[in-house]
Amino acid sequence: MTDDEHFYKIDMDVYFYASEARNRATFQLADEMAAIVLKGPDVEANYQTWLAEKMPLVQPLLDELTALKQQ
Repeated sequence: MTDDEHFYKIDMDVYFYASEARNRATFQLADEMAAIVLKGPDVEANYQTWLAEKMPLVQPLLDELTALKQQ
């Protein structure tokens, strides 16, 4: 099968997007997730705390990518 519905389409504008916001929002996700799990018994609470801590870094990048796609 080679029809388009079975393949993920990579948005090259997003994939190769570079900016200061992207540089700040880059981190080792596997290490971050391992730390969340190993931190304690309430993984959901640990994740929510981590998410709140990372949003100030991630939101500017999301805003830039949204603006890029609206052009």
